[in-house]
Amino acid sequence: MKKLIFIIILSIFFANVATASDRLATLINPLTGQTKIAKVGDRSAFAGGFVLKTKVGGSLNSNVFTLLNGVSASTTSDSIEIAGASKLTLGLKVSNLGASGKATSTFTVLVSVDGINYATFNKLLDNVTNTNAQNLTRIGSKAIDSNTTSIISVDLSNDIFKNLKVVDTITGTTTSIVTVKALLGY
Repeated sequence: MKKLIFIIILSIFFANVATASDRLATLINPLTGQTKIAKVGDRSAFAGGFVLKTKVGGSLNSNVFTLLNGVSASTTSDSIEIAGASKLTLGLKVSNLGASGKATSTFTVLVSVDGINYATFNKLLDNVTNTNAQNLTRIGSKAIDSNTTSIISVDLSNDIFKNLKVVDTITGTTTSIVTVKALLGY
């Protein structure tokens, strides 16, 4: 009798243990924004341009793009495709400002729904300290006048765009070296 109960308990336990093929993952097509659920290990699920959106445990897939790399004059970056991204953060680095003069880099983000016509995006989230009573600080541009690295996030909670580019306008009596990187999360 004890042996029968033990076998029944083992059967119930192993019936409830998920195998790798029972786990699910979310896939996204970054070009269309379409998502689907697939079983882990199903390689055919990636057909049609789908990539892993979330791994088991909720990790986010991401890509880093360099938009501006060591530029020292006012510049507009090439565009990158951001369709399908759920999160987007920009790292803005200004360096090589001398003590004898002053320069300011003002960063503006342009977005497009068709890859041709661009508009200024005015819902950038600035990385500033807020109290619990305050809302997030949204800005249309970010001005930097010192050797530092700042981050701003593109608020995609209510918007979807095909492309993005960054404009850096440098003003002042000295030049600076500017690098901008974008981290996209899918």
